[in-house]
Amino acid sequence: MRFLAISILLPLAAGVAVAQSAPQAGNARPDFARWHQQHEAEFAQARKQRADDIALLIGLRPDQRPGLDQLLASMEGGHHEAGDEGKDRPARPAPSADFSAKLDWMSQRIDAKDSAAKQRIEVARRFYASLDAGQRQRFDALDRLRHGGAMMHRGGHGMRGGHGRMGG
Repeated sequence: MRFLAISILLPLAAGVAVAQSAPQAGNARPDFARWHQQHEAEFAQARKQRADDIALLIGLRPDQRPGLDQLLASMEGGHHEAGDEGKDRPARPAPSADFSAKLDWMSQRIDAKDSAAKQRIEVARRFYASLDAGQRQRFDALDRLRHGGAMMHRGGHGMRGGHGRMGG
């Protein structure tokens, strides 16, 4: 009987504890900016380790490392907080704006994203051009591993159902 009482009361007590720690209705949305800020040091260490690993695997010389760092930094962009217009991002029109103003805003956003993408491509071209033939071969191999290679893009299912990536 004692076991039965414990087995009934224990889940109830756990439910009360979960209910008490659940966010209130007004705070249901997590604060991702605060969470990201709290973990920035971990992210920075992970970015550094990733760059070190790539440099090692493709055999970068010390004078080539700034190019890799610039390439990786350019690929990180695009994370914005809600309401953060950031540089090169047009201000969102007021909800009361007419549809034409909203279309203009969408067009400006597309232009800004296109410009940013072209800048990233130029950084990648400069870095790739700085590599010697052996480094390019290793870089290409890493790129195929990261993106799944030719078979993944031609209907093969790979590791993620044919979406072109193997866990990366």
